[in-house]
Amino acid sequence: MVNLKVVLSVIFLGANLSAQDARKLQDSFIKVGEEVGPAVVTIGIKRKGASQKNPFSTESEFDIGSGVIIDNQGHILTNEHVIENGEELQVILSNGQKYHPKIVGRDSRFDLAVLKIAEVNLTFVKTADSDELKVGQWCIALGNPFGISRKAKPTLTVGVVSGLNRSLPRSKGGKYYGDMIQTDAAINPGNSGGPLVDIDGKLIGINVLIFSTTGGYQGIGFAIPANLAMRIARSLIKNGKVDYGWLGIRVADLAETEVKDGVRGAIVETVMEGSPAHKAGVLEGDLIYEFNERHVRTSTDLIQHVLITPPGEKVSVKLRRGDQDKTLSITLEARGE
Repeated sequence: MVNLKVVLSVIFLGANLSAQDARKLQDSFIKVGEEVGPAVVTIGIKRKGASQKNPFSTESEFDIGSGVIIDNQGHILTNEHVIENGEELQVILSNGQKYHPKIVGRDSRFDLAVLKIAEVNLTFVKTADSDELKVGQWCIALGNPFGISRKAKPTLTVGVVSGLNRSLPRSKGGKYYGDMIQTDAAINPGNSGGPLVDIDGKLIGINVLIFSTTGGYQGIGFAIPANLAMRIARSLIKNGKVDYGWLGIRVADLAETEVKDGVRGAIVETVMEGSPAHKAGVLEGDLIYEFNERHVRTSTDLIQHVLITPPGEKVSVKLRRGDQDKTLSITLEARGE
């Protein structure tokens, strides 16, 4: 009888602890919504030509996207495709206040844009180090899917980081979707440009697209890592454009049958004479598998790593030439338009 009491006590104690942990987790989600929500904005876009009607909005001529305030000067980060072909833009804060924003700059390669509104000292999101993300950690997506919130208060959905370093095919518009964060937090049309944050409410990514056969959420969404997004944003704010790094090579993916010892990477097809790669000794046929301490699995990985590295920076490149591994030091130059 004593043993039964002990067992029952342990069971009930465990149940109580689980309930307490669940409430603490729930409180964490609530806190994120309260603290980050005011930094999330709805972006209304009146596009050139026909525009999709939003059944949840009285302003049905406006398409809906999301964005996030990133500093106390009124700068807003969103996706470039959100404002693409927009002839009139509107930013709506979570309190319903409306503004006509200025476009500070846009980057079509990485699908990012920065807007600015004539308001300062607003709530803005703090940024985490997205290079430290782990698969399985909690993440929270905020935005205005389908324009459901008429008062622009963001929707909050919860999931986990379900994958990292996802490289997607280059879009027809020339956008690079490499090194993406994959999440199962519900993301739908209208969430684009909104923040993906961690359990502490810090920005880890900008929601950009979903994988779907129906046009709606099917459990797989993608976000641009915060480190990349903020690097692009800072450059747009400072210069109105982004200076891309240039290596001076053409690369292709390594065929599966060519993979040896599990080493994947980008195979060098052409080295341009006089380019940074040429000066450093890169040769055709070299297999680049690491760039500046970041793994290279595909040609898209390498292209993105190079593009986001500022011109003039010296980088370390690891490659395999035949049966030998080599490490080269290369100083990148500016990529021309």
